[in-house]
This record gives sequence, structure tokens and C-alpha cells, in this order.
Amino acid sequence: MSLLPAGLTAVVFDMDGVLVASTEAHVQAWTRFLEERSIPPPTAGVRSLFGRRAADALAHLLDLDADSTQVQAALDDLEAYADALLDEHGPGQQLVKGVPEMVDDLRDSGWRLGVATSARRHVAEHALGTLRTAVETLVAAEDVTRGKPDPEAYLTAAARLGVPPAACLVVEDAVVGVHAGKRAGMHVAAVPTTAQTHALRSAGADAVLDRVTDLPELLANRRTDTDRDNGCESPTPGDDHG
Repeated sequence: MSLLPAGLTAVVFDMDGVLVASTEAHVQAWTRFLEERSIPPPTAGVRSLFGRRAADALAHLLDLDADSTQVQAALDDLEAYADALLDEHGPGQQLVKGVPEMVDDLRDSGWRLGVATSARRHVAEHALGTLRTAVETLVAAEDVTRGKPDPEAYLTAAARLGVPPAACLVVEDAVVGVHAGKRAGMHVAAVPTTAQTHALRSAGADAVLDRVTDLPELLANRRTDTDRDNGCESPTPGDDHG
């Protein structure tokens, strides 16, 4: 039986590795950046840097303050690599197969939907394409002062949606993102595109999906399980919002 509660009314998605198949592009950008500067990658691999804001990941890697001159200079170069890869794809062309239909189905079923990403806003809007208009809010790197694993991005999304944190389900692919969702007081479903299943579960994920498009089934089963256990009908996602 699913561990998700009946009272969920909103879903807040991470973007890279969840809605957008951009993981390999990020691996390429980071690998090129590190190789050209002869910086050894982290012991856990380049993917272990994902989920954080780029400035925070660089600060962690270089053991420097995120506001330092060295980190900011390195950030400019890293973002230039990332933007060059972004230009290889048109708006929305990297969306995971089936994601637009899934988002439409969730919205039509009454779920409040948002995206909270560590990416910069122009990158996020390009990557999402027309999907941006299908979600109610987009929280990008510029909208927060503290990046994941701090919960600020997810709490900001919940506030914009007008939904209490406990009624939000976060969908993540990175360990730091799972930590951010749990610290926000939210439930978390994860997809193992950046981190492996055992790492996501160890980080606190309440459920791990084979693919993000399995989410509607997870939510449907949650409502069915709750109905069976309580002997009553669960509220529909939009009931609290008129």
C-alpha cells in the first residue's frame, strides 16, 4: 500500500531529470568544465552535483564560498557550456515522453501543479516550452536565496499555490532534492534518473517510481487504498480550493 496520505492536493515537480530528459546534457557540460580546468570530479561522480544550484555545486566542489570571486567566474564559464547545449534543442524538445499528457491529466483531475527547479529561469522556460503554461507556478534559481537541499524552493512553490506544505507531493530525482522536499514538510515521490533507488529511499523518499509517468497510477492507488482503509470517499484534489 502507498505511504502517501489522502490529503494531498498539489504536486510540485523538480525539472531536470524529472520532466526534462536533460541529465546527459548536464553530465557533458560538467565533464567538459572539469576536464578543461583539470579539476578532479567528486568521488561519487559528476551526477552527485546535480539537484543543487550551479553556484552551490561549484562552491561545494571547490570548497569555497558561493559568493567568492573564483566561484562566480567559474559559474560564468559553466553556464556558457550549459547554454550552448541548450541551444541544440528547441523549446520543450527534451521533455520526457508522455509528460505533457500526464500533466494535462493531473490538471484536469484537479491537482494544483508547480515546478521548483535549481535551473535559471530562462533555461527552465526554454526546457519546459508550452508545458510552462500547464503549471501554475515556476520557482527558478533567481527566486530563492538558498538552493536545495534547503526547502526554500518548495516552500515558495507551496505559498504561491496557496497550499499548505503537508498537502504537497514533491517529485524529485536527486538526493538533495528529496532532502529539500522532506525538510519542507512535504511527501516525496522520486524517479531514479540521477540517483539510484536505494539512495533516494535512504534520503527519505516515500515512493520511488520506475518513470515519472507512473505518477497518476501512484496517486490513484493512494486514493483507492485510503478509501478502502477508512471506508469512506477521499476528497478530490481540488476540494479545498473551491
